[in-house]
Amino acid sequence: MSVAAAVDITSPEAGPLIATASMAAQRRGEHCYVISIAPSLREVDGGESNEVVSRNLELIAARNASPVLLEGNDVARCVIAAAALFGVDMLFVGNGRPRLLGRTIAEKILHLAPPFEVVVVGRGRVQTAL
Repeated sequence: MSVAAAVDITSPEAGPLIATASMAAQRRGEHCYVISIAPSLREVDGGESNEVVSRNLELIAARNASPVLLEGNDVARCVIAAAALFGVDMLFVGNGRPRLLGRTIAEKILHLAPPFEVVVVGRGRVQTAL
């Protein structure tokens, strides 16, 4: 089995979630994957995000984790599919920003009831769902 973090690889705020998941994997003696879904991988490789992406990939490597960068429009479903493919039994996701319309990615993942534990990490709180 393994642990994963679902992150926006272009986000400068991805570091703490990557660190949390990699530490959990290390405690469990399992491998850690960092899953990031984008509508197009071209968006990941260019512009201002390039420096942030490089920094996040360096952090992933420093934590002995493996990056999983995939294209897809339905982020929640793609994250669940990738996690299942890599034998994830614990997925860490950020709680995201509140939205006026629609669910956050974390809420969408939880709503889809994946076959593994989902740990929602937010500022100052952690929620776990099976």
